[in-house]
Amino acid sequence: MLTGWSAAYLNSTPTIDSDALSASIAQQLKVRLAENPLIRANPLDVTVDVDRRLVTIAGLVKSRALHRQALQSIGGGNLQRSYYIEDKIVVRPQREEFTPEQAARQRAAAQAAGEVIGSAVNDAWIYAEISARLRSHPTTASQSALRIDVVGGEVTLRGFVSLPEQKIAAGQLAADTQGVAAIHNQLKPVLEYGKSHPISVG
Repeated sequence: MLTGWSAAYLNSTPTIDSDALSASIAQQLKVRLAENPLIRANPLDVTVDVDRRLVTIAGLVKSRALHRQALQSIGGGNLQRSYYIEDKIVVRPQREEFTPEQAARQRAAAQAAGEVIGSAVNDAWIYAEISARLRSHPTTASQSALRIDVVGGEVTLRGFVSLPEQKIAAGQLAADTQGVAAIHNQLKPVLEYGKSHPISVG
């Protein structure tokens, strides 16, 4: 649990340096997360904004169960009642642990988003892995109009990104994924250096 001056702040009006207090609470939450050896092996990032009463937790975990454990670790007691917890954790299952049932769920989610996954379990895993990489990378995380198709190990990236470098980064992240046979990068950048104008992409 949070102790001392950090706990006292949860239901009080700010009277001390908010940056120092934010850092103190974040550190205590990281210590709490580190009590779980599986999370300690792959540390998550925690930031706190006491003025906005916001806790953000981000990073990659290998399973939905570990995702739940991480949220439970930081979300108990006074913190959950007084702060909004922003969950930016990305679940990134390991290939050897990826089941046909997970593949079916991934395929259904992709179909709902207008994306295509082939019938092989490996296609679904590649899709999940690339999705996790794109959502967790700072260059591509904000690109919601990006679509991924995976069929027979071949990956097609389509839709729109803001900048040319985001197209390049997305293609590289996909190409570095285990099991990918080919990349077809059809992404279209629509903004360049903050100026809104169409860009012709061949």
